[in-house]
Parts: sequence; C-alpha cells; structure tokens
Amino acid sequence: AGLAEVKAAVGKDLLGLSASYKDFGLHPLRVGSALSGVWAFKEWLPGIEAASLVGDFNSWDADATPLKRSPDSPDIWTCEVRAPHSLGLAKGTRYRLSVRWPGGDTRQEVVPAWATAFALVEPSQTSSSSDDPPSALVWPLEGSEAPGRGPPAREGGAGERIYELHPGLVARISQRPGLREAAEVALPRIARDGYSAVLLVGLQECGAQ
Repeated sequence: AGLAEVKAAVGKDLLGLSASYKDFGLHPLRVGSALSGVWAFKEWLPGIEAASLVGDFNSWDADATPLKRSPDSPDIWTCEVRAPHSLGLAKGTRYRLSVRWPGGDTRQEVVPAWATAFALVEPSQTSSSSDDPPSALVWPLEGSEAPGRGPPAREGGAGERIYELHPGLVARISQRPGLREAAEVALPRIARDGYSAVLLVGLQECGAQ
C-alpha cells in the first residue's frame, strides 16, 4: 500500500502515523492506574478475509483468539485477549498474526506491524516450519525498553550519545522546515531517548530560519 493510503487509514498525517504505536499493536488495558488483566490488539490488514492472534499464550491455536473488523474501517482488525489466555501474555511471550486471504482456505502467519520487539524462533518452539517469519514478542512500552530499541548504552558511563539531525527534514504538517521547527519537534524526542549531543547536518538548507 502507498504511504497516502496508510496515513488515511491509520494516522491521518505523518505526525499521527508516527504516534500510531500507542493505539495499534498489543497493549494491556487499564482501569484507572491498575491493570485490568485484559489485553487489546489492533492491526491494519487491508484485503484479508479473516485473522486471528496466535502464540505461546494460546498454544498457537488459530481458532482461539479471532480478530473482527473495526466499525471505524473494514481494513482495521481488533480483538481483546481475556483470561485464561491473557494470563499467558507475559513479557517476552511470542506471538504472530494468522491471516486468511480471500478465495483460499490456507492461513499464513505474519509478524504484526506494530510489534514492539521481535525474536527469531526455532521450529520446535511453535508449530511452524523453518520457513516461517520471526515472532513478535509481548513487550509493553510503559516502564521498559524493548531489546534493540533506543540509543546504545554508554560504556562505563562515559562518552556521548550523538543524534544526527537534519533540520531540513523535520516539520509538522502545514509547517515549514527550519531550526525552530526542528527544535520544537525533534529535540524533546532526542532528549527522551537518552541522547546527550546533537550533530546538525544540512544547515545551509534551512536558510535564515
């Protein structure tokens, strides 16, 4: 699918698309500040006939956790995982999507697009063949970092974490790229991710802004 189609279905614009991980994917539901024991899953799956969530938590049973179309869009599919299956969704649990396409009875296992962590899987760990894709990992975003995400840790607490920033490529919709726009949009994220220095690239393209 083209970028315009993805933006229209998921995020409306690039800024919304960049924050879609907060809504799409697998997330624990809360009642106030407490976990409810229920997990919500949401995925953009255009052109499919049926889908279900499979993994260690439900013994890779394609009939155990079916997805249904969202009333907001026929290409968005959702489900809730409740007990007893939700009890198996511990951090690091492997899961995938099992998808059936129109006109066929064969299912295909795919990696969810909004998964927050991944792992290669040996065939013996699932009912899969050696040709199957990696598995997604249950890895809640709050209070933890998924492996392989974010800047590398400093060795011995020394050295700089340097982020290479091209101000001419940073802009919200309807805004003109420039140093001020880059400072407002990018710097908070750079600081949040633990970088300690910024290398500015392509300043000549920003003019006098």
